[in-house]
Amino acid sequence: MPRYLRALRLDREHMVAPDSGLAVRVFGRAAHLRSTDGSLIFLTAGDLADGPQAVRLETPDGFSFRNGLRAGDPYAIRGNRLRLGREGLKVDLSTAAEWRPGEITRPALAPAAAQVPEIVSGAERQDLCRATRDGNPIGAVSILGPHIGRGPGLTPAGDDFIVGYVAGLHAHREAAGRRRNFTEAISAWLTTQLARTNDVAAAYLEAAARGIFTDTVRNYAVRPDERNLRRLLGFGDSSGAAVVDGYGLAAQSWGRQQG
Repeated sequence: MPRYLRALRLDREHMVAPDSGLAVRVFGRAAHLRSTDGSLIFLTAGDLADGPQAVRLETPDGFSFRNGLRAGDPYAIRGNRLRLGREGLKVDLSTAAEWRPGEITRPALAPAAAQVPEIVSGAERQDLCRATRDGNPIGAVSILGPHIGRGPGLTPAGDDFIVGYVAGLHAHREAAGRRRNFTEAISAWLTTQLARTNDVAAAYLEAAARGIFTDTVRNYAVRPDERNLRRLLGFGDSSGAAVVDGYGLAAQSWGRQQG
């Protein structure tokens, strides 16, 4: 691992200086840091998408966080410098542009066809479509609730489905009225469920409840074409497909309706 890296973009809202903590998960293209206050920071390689609580780094070809950083290693932020691991990798945060979540606007086209596994299927799927169409949040959360924290993946597939579903609601809601009220009710309920899943999934669910998504999810929600579909399906082993499934259900329920 190089001894010095530059940050390209970061979510300053979640960067508190001075700060310190430990690396809790280390992958090739990403690393998760946990602050002493329990919050997470997601470090990502330069080719990954920007998002909430993330710092994207300018990384050379062949870079891997595993070369020099291990779970349990300390980190510290002092001023505009992030110091990582026992070998003293330094990241210059002053070079980073600030990431701001883009607003999800109503898409001008129907979602591109995608063959993805259905996280919610059968009668449950029909009932969730009906509850969404009718603006019935109690019916919707009775179906969504059992899927929180369930399924494969670092972020469980059920949580990824819900992130996609909420993104679909934002993409097809109105400025006011029943759809807006329904979206706000689902989001408020979601903030009460975070303790039921792991810390990474909880961070993304909490952001979704505030209408904030990674750029990969937002870009697909705004323009669900083949290009953005391929990018989203490449996100994680199963996460992207689950997000697409959730978005598709919301779009199916609301996309072709009026008011």
